[in-house]
Amino acid sequence: MLPPDDPFCNSLSNFLGLNLHSTVKDAGNSPPSPDSSPLTFFDTHISPNLILKHVVPLPSIPQSLSALCDQMLREYIQAGHRFKRQGIDINSRPFACTRTGAHYLVAHYEREIGYLCRLFLSRILVHPDLKEWNGVFRSRRQEQDSSDFLQEIWLEVCAGSEPGSLFLQGALTSLAAATQERLKALMTKYPRLATWQIFAQGPTSDQIFRGMDRHIKTFHWETNRTKGSTSSGNAEQPLDSESDILQTLLPPSSRKSGTRGKGSSNIGKSSIRMDKFVKPNTRPKPESYRALARHYLQHAWANAVENDSTLLTFNNGGSEYIGIRHRESQTLYLSKIIDTVNIKDPHYRKLHLGLHLAIIQEAFDRLQMSKYTPESNPIVGQKRSRSLDETNMPEAKRLRLTSEATEFARELSSRHLAAVHLHYESEFRKKYETHKCFSLVLGPSLGRGAVGVVHTATAEVLTASGEPLRRKLVVKIAFTKEQTRRLRHEFRIYAFLAAKSHVKAILPVHGLFKDPDSGAIAMLMDYGGQTLRQREQERMKSHHIAQVATSSEERRAFSAAIVGLHEAGVWHGDIRIDNLLVNPETKQVFIIDFDCAEKIVEGGILKKTSQADPIASEIMCMRDILTKTYGLGGRYY
Repeated sequence: MLPPDDPFCNSLSNFLGLNLHSTVKDAGNSPPSPDSSPLTFFDTHISPNLILKHVVPLPSIPQSLSALCDQMLREYIQAGHRFKRQGIDINSRPFACTRTGAHYLVAHYEREIGYLCRLFLSRILVHPDLKEWNGVFRSRRQEQDSSDFLQEIWLEVCAGSEPGSLFLQGALTSLAAATQERLKALMTKYPRLATWQIFAQGPTSDQIFRGMDRHIKTFHWETNRTKGSTSSGNAEQPLDSESDILQTLLPPSSRKSGTRGKGSSNIGKSSIRMDKFVKPNTRPKPESYRALARHYLQHAWANAVENDSTLLTFNNGGSEYIGIRHRESQTLYLSKIIDTVNIKDPHYRKLHLGLHLAIIQEAFDRLQMSKYTPESNPIVGQKRSRSLDETNMPEAKRLRLTSEATEFARELSSRHLAAVHLHYESEFRKKYETHKCFSLVLGPSLGRGAVGVVHTATAEVLTASGEPLRRKLVVKIAFTKEQTRRLRHEFRIYAFLAAKSHVKAILPVHGLFKDPDSGAIAMLMDYGGQTLRQREQERMKSHHIAQVATSSEERRAFSAAIVGLHEAGVWHGDIRIDNLLVNPETKQVFIIDFDCAEKIVEGGILKKTSQADPIASEIMCMRDILTKTYGLGGRYY
């Protein structure tokens, strides 16, 4: 691969010829086991044309990744590039991991495999001539349960502290502008390039891994258990890469051309089919969970769908599977089981260098297919559908749309069940008639925070006559105990303010719902528009902004809104540019995110709060934002 006289030849051979050290030992601790199913709310609410339908064994995956590694190293050398010996330590030193939990196995993998693979990856595909061994990719981790049975780690571009920026230091600051823009585009379009599912060692993960690669002609996809409502599966199907990378890894049978990436167009038709009655699940959850391989396959596939990634890895320290998601056929091609300690031809490090190279090159290829640039995807969230709020319409048509919005709100307020299997926090009903339900199709995520995840959503209401009414809304979903506590508190604040007719700039909230399967709760509310930060970023065409500009009308509206809020006896507690919205069509302003809010007046008496003078500090904060004297990101609380 390298010429024998190359100073790096022996080092590279040593690196590629090693496996994962078998230093993981049971120190007498009971091996972790899962305390609940890995399936989340999102895992069971995916459109039918995106779910996993088939699992097909593909034993050639390790050899294909090894061949890819050889090819890319050969092309790197033939292009005149050379590896530097300085700045990288690839001597293998066993990592003394004495516990079997997923957390420890992640550290074991990172120290022996992941970190070094990312350094090689950056040099081969991003900066071949850089003098230093600097990485532009990193791994992140997320604990999946409290038992330390499963952790997820994912590969991502190194992001800076400012939204949309890269974390570049040392020689990386000299990267060409075109290279930096390409990395920014990759980071924005594919925040998670690939995910590793890391399981704790023990009999439970061994059981899951046994037979995971068996051929499954029809995969049993676990869905929510509400009966009587089905989706027609109109979600747009993303494209598979047409590059040589994926074609090399997949069998010839997968390369047949079909209808690629074209979701059905049913404008004016309902995307949800409902029976006469829709029945939410009332079956209690089992007290204990029995781990099933298909649940972990589904969870990993759903994660890949959410992040539009292609390669998946399942690892429990001693054993591993590598999978390839084929979007068009909804098939998971899965390798044979890999012995991470004793594998030969290829050895484990070479296999994973090939895996890392395949992940990034395939993502670059799909990026090129989509002709994606950071400018092609607005820095801000999607604007409200212009079919509902078109400012250039004649007055008569605009009045008709206003009437339709009012009718939609009236219809929605009479519904007690959502077709995404959410229901009110009221006493269970056994079944609901179709005209007492509505469907909710989640769109892109607008962000994650302390209270949960926020999505755009399209709500569809079928009137008694069968006519569909649709509207773009926002849904905030909470999952953990703390998140649900805060979201319930926020809902109570919204309900309190809704009863105060003089309070302006508060978004209408349509209800609080609970999913009977996962226990997640969701708050459904109107779409308010862009935050001041998003609008300024769009205006300046930059993620880095010093202050935000507002019109005199907006300043008057926001000032009146905060005064009205205080007169109602509520202290917001989190006034900042991310919580101040302006609707670009209607020009209305809104204040959002009341999870930190407190009622400061009760029975006409000022209550003791966490601030000495909460009203004065909040008014000062709003004033500084509107007069451009605000330190962005700072608070007065």
